[in-house]
Amino acid sequence: MEKAALPYLQEANYIYVVDSSFFPEVGAMNPKFTIVANASRVAEHLIQKLDATPEKFDFCN
Repeated sequence: MEKAALPYLQEANYIYVVDSSFFPEVGAMNPKFTIVANASRVAEHLIQKLDATPEKFDFCN
């Protein structure tokens, strides 16, 4: 059963959304792995920048 994100996001101070909008145009190949790799890179950067651990941002438990 999925949980709605809205009740959890209302309590959060910072929300970062990483998706495929950084592509200027769609290429010939499926960009799934590039999107996942970029999201992982951004997450690592935010963890370092905010001096945090991923557990601090676990709102769904």
